[in-house]
Amino acid sequence: MSAASPFRRRIALLLVLSTMLPLAGCSSMGTLRAFLGGTVVVTDAELQQRFDRRFPRDFELGGGIATLTLEQPQSRLQDDQLWLAFDVQATVAGLRVGPRGHFALVSGLRFDPDSQALYLHEPRLTRLDLPRMPGLPAGEELLALGDALLAEYARNEPVYVLSERRQSQVPLGRSVYRVDIENGRIVIGVTR
Repeated sequence: MSAASPFRRRIALLLVLSTMLPLAGCSSMGTLRAFLGGTVVVTDAELQQRFDRRFPRDFELGGGIATLTLEQPQSRLQDDQLWLAFDVQATVAGLRVGPRGHFALVSGLRFDPDSQALYLHEPRLTRLDLPRMPGLPAGEELLALGDALLAEYARNEPVYVLSERRQSQVPLGRSVYRVDIENGRIVIGVTR
């Protein structure tokens, strides 16, 4: 029995080492969780910091007839959606002072594996407050113009690009199967 006992201990030690060595290569629990299948999380604060760095921004409308400047972004992750509001100033050709106001949208999010980024998914305007001015489209026409601008933005502009550290949590051969908004966080589900 004493001769078998050292052999069993060596086998047990080899099993423990063979299990621990791959785990030692993982630089973080996030990487380990992604390797086994899990989630990548982006907080509301991280998303707000991204918006703060990217705005103010100008968007040209109607071939240069008008420019919308979006500033002071305010984002909130709530009710399975991204809620986003901006202060807006319109500069219209021929007007000395353009109207100022506010605009807000609500949107889902989608993940693009090629760019490793989150994009707006089916955004829609929920508020567009600009003073009525001659030459500006009215009501429904202005909302339709805003929705068209949002649709183009959603196709081409990422809302959030995963950092290299977070990209390592989605290793090659793994794929994202869901993007949810839960408790003020974006939760990206990674397959096993």
